[in-house]
Amino acid sequence: MESLIGLWVWRLGITAVLLIIAIIYSRGRRQSHERRPLRTHLLFGTGLAILFVSLVSPLHQLASQFFFVRTGQHLLLIAWVPASLLASDPWPVLKAGLPQRLKISWLGQRLPPTWQAPLCFLTAPGTVWLMLICSFWFWYDPALHQATLTYPGLRGLEIAMLFIPALLYWWHVTGAAPHLPNQLSLIGRIIFTIAATMPIKIVGLILLFVPETVYNYPQSQIPGFVFDAESLGGVLVWILGGIVFSWTAVYLMGQWLARENDKPALPGTIWDTEEAMLAPGLRPE
Repeated sequence: MESLIGLWVWRLGITAVLLIIAIIYSRGRRQSHERRPLRTHLLFGTGLAILFVSLVSPLHQLASQFFFVRTGQHLLLIAWVPASLLASDPWPVLKAGLPQRLKISWLGQRLPPTWQAPLCFLTAPGTVWLMLICSFWFWYDPALHQATLTYPGLRGLEIAMLFIPALLYWWHVTGAAPHLPNQLSLIGRIIFTIAATMPIKIVGLILLFVPETVYNYPQSQIPGFVFDAESLGGVLVWILGGIVFSWTAVYLMGQWLARENDKPALPGTIWDTEEAMLAPGLRPE
């Protein structure tokens, strides 16, 4: 316990940002006229709490000592945190909690026309998927990954490049506000969710079968454990890397099936006719 407390380094900037977000959300919850289920607020609070643990608690310091802790931090940042935050659809509540002056001066402004096309491209589902997968693979390049251990300043860039695409990705998956004109359909969201599972998990599979040590961490062995820290990191990514994506796909599939089940049945006069039973090429013109 004392060793963990010694690793606790208060990152005041991140703590202040998370505290401000929590205050704005709490204020918006009180001022919003929209009644929301309790689970949405719990999801948002859980996402903020996990983000705090990922970036402020000793886990952040241990991620520079053990490779498997670093992979765990990555999985929290690309899946658990953004999925929890965006599943709560927080934007309407956060918007209601902003100071009135900020609502008028900032939210009332429209983007310049020259920005709209690049922004639409950068937030398109295909672009977001590619950014998420590429950023995840990018930071497992041996030379670059090793540089994050030598130059701590790169850790901030690493976290931002993982977390921001993940937020955009889960924005599409959850269908959270603000809504896009060409928002993905429910089936599209299911396919979009599944599409990220294997590219992320395959990183863990590669690490499991690499014969030699790739990353030189201060602590490469875990006392009393069968796997070394690097192999354990590969196991975590391979086994847990797609768990949030899979759960989400199953949940969305359940929603789709429920919608299909609720659709009214077609009357027999439409489908139970001799003409309807004919093959397409044999129907009279």
